[in-house]
Amino acid sequence: MGAVTEGPFRHLNPGSYRIRLKLSGPSSRSDAGQAIAVLEILSQRDLLAHRLVTPSDIAKGEIELDFDVSTDQSNKPGFSMQTIVRTLAPIDLEISSLGCERLSHLSIESGRIRSLEVKEWLPLLWTGSHAMRKNGQIYYSSRKPGIVFHGPYWRLPKGRYQAVFKMEAQAPWLVGNALARAYAKSILSTLASLRRWISRVPDSTFRRRYPLCTFQAMSGETELASKVMFVDGWQLQKEVAIPFEVTASDSARPDFGFEFRLLAHGRLPFTFSSVTVHRTES
Repeated sequence: MGAVTEGPFRHLNPGSYRIRLKLSGPSSRSDAGQAIAVLEILSQRDLLAHRLVTPSDIAKGEIELDFDVSTDQSNKPGFSMQTIVRTLAPIDLEISSLGCERLSHLSIESGRIRSLEVKEWLPLLWTGSHAMRKNGQIYYSSRKPGIVFHGPYWRLPKGRYQAVFKMEAQAPWLVGNALARAYAKSILSTLASLRRWISRVPDSTFRRRYPLCTFQAMSGETELASKVMFVDGWQLQKEVAIPFEVTASDSARPDFGFEFRLLAHGRLPFTFSSVTVHRTES
């Protein structure tokens, strides 16, 4: 899973455009509406448009995506349109054609911020090497600490925000008495592992509580906000809200790209079903 194609890094004049992508891949038995890839159109860190790709799109063999380029965007130094196609599931995807058609030459006024219009961010995040996607969710079951997901590396305008992460207290496929016993055994093993790991951290850091995962709002290696979820609270708290702020100077930086980063500390399995972002104050 990962990027299939990137580019072509072309300057575009103001107007309305349509990307037409011809693609092919093996037929899938999964839900025809389940996202298996994503198409993003960006300029540097600015999101212009995006679309999820489903097995029904693969069967059709072609997808289209309309987007606008405003006068301000076109005149911005360094403006360069690129398309990114990346898979969200283990599938062999072949891109045979990529075309861009100008639908309108009319100047488009700026004002719409596409990143703020995205209702669900989870499918647009990159998964870590030990995480997997299942039924539209991100599942982490590794016995080692690591990154669960990160991204999407978009520019956000200045303002105050709140991100809401929805996590399953227990993986939905861990059912049945036998699985329940195995899961209980896994918890005991995990707690032992966490004790060994946490012994390297001063007691005052977590006050003798065992961290399950850490949520971070990042720009590069600068942490904008963070929150730790602990083992003793994860079954009670299925929703985690993290407020953060993007300053005007941050948003104006050419290399500014906002990133969520979720770090797993232990071996307890958990599942994320949703990530949403709302601007609470401009």
